[in-house]
Amino acid sequence: MKFHAAVCLTFLLISSAVSLSFQNIPKAHCSLQVVNNRIKVHVYVVVLDGVEARDVDNISKVVDGVETACESLIRYNLSITLPFPREWQNVSSHFLRIEGAYVRASFMTNVSFHLVTQWNYYKDIVESEYDCVVVNAHGSVIPVPEGYSREEWVDKIAEAMQSRNLTWVHVGGYPFYYCQKQNANLETWGDKGLKQLMSHIGEPNLTCNTDNWAELTAVDLHLYILHDTWAYQDALYASETWRLPVSGFENLVAMPIWGLFDRNGSEPLTGAAIAFKESENQTSFGFYVHVGTNETRHGNGWKTDKDFERAHVGCATGLWCLVSRTAREIIISETEALIKEATYEGRTEGLDTAKNYLNEARIYDKRYGPTEFWDRIYKAMVSASNAAKPQTSSEESGVTSVAVAICFVAIGVIVVWQRRKNQDEGETLCTSENSQ
Repeated sequence: MKFHAAVCLTFLLISSAVSLSFQNIPKAHCSLQVVNNRIKVHVYVVVLDGVEARDVDNISKVVDGVETACESLIRYNLSITLPFPREWQNVSSHFLRIEGAYVRASFMTNVSFHLVTQWNYYKDIVESEYDCVVVNAHGSVIPVPEGYSREEWVDKIAEAMQSRNLTWVHVGGYPFYYCQKQNANLETWGDKGLKQLMSHIGEPNLTCNTDNWAELTAVDLHLYILHDTWAYQDALYASETWRLPVSGFENLVAMPIWGLFDRNGSEPLTGAAIAFKESENQTSFGFYVHVGTNETRHGNGWKTDKDFERAHVGCATGLWCLVSRTAREIIISETEALIKEATYEGRTEGLDTAKNYLNEARIYDKRYGPTEFWDRIYKAMVSASNAAKPQTSSEESGVTSVAVAICFVAIGVIVVWQRRKNQDEGETLCTSENSQ
């Protein structure tokens, strides 16, 4: 009985250790807060009283476009359909089966929309806010609050993007071309404003390309990843105006918007989201979203409301960059937990495949390959779930059975011997006492 009790106690201790090890698996450090299983993000649209707008005809349409992007994310959550069929397997609550054998990744979100009309409010956001999207509705005009020079204020915006996860959305025209200080008139700054901003990521001489004013370019294939959450059919085409050159920081392009994009080339982009970080390995950073076009068109060719569409697509792109990064962190953590669980349970057959897919997913995550990331991470989770214990040969099983039998026999002999020894010692003790 003591032997069986010891075996049971050992089993319970091992089970407890495994259970505690799962409880102690660290949760992912998410870029955005996750509250009640919802990714939380704030969106601020800057519409300051008394500040002019340039390259924007109707500021209220810009506000409508931003609000629509927020409402779409609230209604549909962050949704990504893997664009080719696959075998369905229920590996996570974040992967849903849709029509046929297609799979959709879905993450619930909590978006709050804020209209910024007061200078102090605007100043506080840039100085201290974290994990948010800021849309400048004034187009190519940058408002500069009291206490700052124009250079210092752009430096503060850059600092917020680099260290506090703030994403800045420019909705049209040449970025930072004009500035207007609080209680002052509009000033022309020229291309120095954008150079001041981009100097913080090693591009102090960057300027926007003004060629091909009348040409239209189709939406880049990367933008189709936004389709499930944000409708974009009214901005499928855009004029090639104020294009952003990407030569020199190609690996920082997080989401091309209009224009075919090749990381090995140098084709300027009419719209794009740029990871605003000093080094490639920097983990906490926001994005600069550039929308330079002065015309948007529907897929059928007719002109659409450029103010609404530029704000809608720009804000949606900024939200995608922030929210999807947190979603990727969450699903990577879940995949790691599945692999650890399989390891603890001895299900190592096929686990290398899961690890290889996870490594590939990490590479695409770093290189901003949205479709490829979700494909590899789903395959990694399926492989980890399907991992099995290695099968032993009949000969190995026979040897193992014999070894176990020998152990039990040996233990039995020891127990019987110990009992007889105790009995003999007891009889000897009794004989000695009787003789006395």
